[in-house]
Amino acid sequence: MAKDISFPERFQRPEEFCAENRISTPTLYRYWRLDRGPKSTRIGKMRVIAREDAEAWRRAQQDS
Repeated sequence: MAKDISFPERFQRPEEFCAENRISTPTLYRYWRLDRGPKSTRIGKMRVIAREDAEAWRRAQQDS
């Protein structure tokens, strides 16, 4: 997927997060429904994950 130049570098799209963490997009959305996923926010209609929140989520997964 081509990177959108206007997209802030501090955020990840769900697809990018999933690829980096080797999980499927449906799994990520299930985690969100269960309040187990990384913190996310919306930019317009798009749901995004701040890179710092993605890193915090990864650390929490390693600790458990």
